[in-house]
This record gives sequence, structure tokens and C-alpha cells, in this order.
Amino acid sequence: TSDGELVIASDLEPGTDALATIHPRAIVLSRGKPSGSARNMLEATVADLDLEGDRVRVLLNARPALTAEVTMEAFEELDLQRTQLVWASVKATQIEVYPA
Repeated sequence: TSDGELVIASDLEPGTDALATIHPRAIVLSRGKPSGSARNMLEATVADLDLEGDRVRVLLNARPALTAEVTMEAFEELDLQRTQLVWASVKATQIEVYPA
């Protein structure tokens, strides 16, 4: 779409209008480009941080825009700050797709 591109696992016919959702906990953040089986690896900038108890919601400027959720331990280990460049990865099978 004009908002970016993701690899998904779906049995919908190509060209079908659809809605795709990604649970914030399905997104893995890293300081460097990750390696592994995730088909979707996006460079992103931390737009905002929202502390919610023992977790942190991380709003990301990416294509498409994403919201990740990490533990406080991961937040501290990654030393996340606004405007920081990070990598977001998500497996194609973690993206839920519904006909629009």
C-alpha cells in the first residue's frame, strides 16, 4: 500500500481488499538489523514511548507505522529513546489478515 509493504501468510486471493493487524507483542525490536526467520524487517524511528506498568508501548515511525510492546527489561536493555533508530521485525504468520 502507500503506507508500506509487509509479507503476510494468508489464503486470500491476490488483489483482495483486506485489513491486516499486528499485535504489539508480536513485534521484536533490536538495535541492529536482525537475522532470523522473520520475513518483515523494517527500519524505524522511535516516535513516542508510553510506560504502562511493567511494559512499554513503543510507537514507531516506519512504513507502515507500528506500535510495539516490550518489557521494562527490554526497554532498559535497548536503552530506547525518542528519535532513536531501531529495527522492528515480525513474522508473516503473526500478521492477522481479514477481508475488508
